[in-house]
Amino acid sequence: MDQKEAYIYKKWCLENKITIYPKPVTNNGSRCKIVINRNGKEKIGSEIYEVQKTFKEVEIQTPSGMKKVKQVIPPLYEKIEQLYKDTYFKNQNKIE
Repeated sequence: MDQKEAYIYKKWCLENKITIYPKPVTNNGSRCKIVINRNGKEKIGSEIYEVQKTFKEVEIQTPSGMKKVKQVIPPLYEKIEQLYKDTYFKNQNKIE
């Protein structure tokens, strides 16, 4: 997503009183949950995100059996941008 697209999605959400932001769950702020605020009603996500890109090891089924692979956990702010985009497309025709 380029900056112009991100601006369009965020601008629309802000005009419709929808904000998405991180809420720290650790004292140093390195781990956060994401909050979606619609007209003052906060919905706090259950997933915890690292501020920096991290990897976790998961097992996947392959034709030759189970295999361990490293899966990228998206950085916090990439996820927030994606949520603005998803919110824009999901609600665009409902609110206006």
